[in-house]
Amino acid sequence: MPWGWPVQPGRPPRTATALAKALDINHASKAELKKVRGITDAYAEAIMAKRPYKSKADLVVKNAIPMGLYQTIRKQVAVK
Repeated sequence: MPWGWPVQPGRPPRTATALAKALDINHASKAELKKVRGITDAYAEAIMAKRPYKSKADLVVKNAIPMGLYQTIRKQVAVK
């Protein structure tokens, strides 16, 4: 298993390709952030204003986006 990640039953293992496609929230532009479904102008601005992030869960901890939106986009974003 790459990078020592555990495999969860019923889920395919994570791959480097999946991580490469994820949007880096610390470096993405407003236009790139808005391409993620559910991220509006206001959320994109909040995400950019509250950088840097140590983990993608910091989006909720720092109140950049609500938990419901985080649950929707968490597989599409990353912290690199």
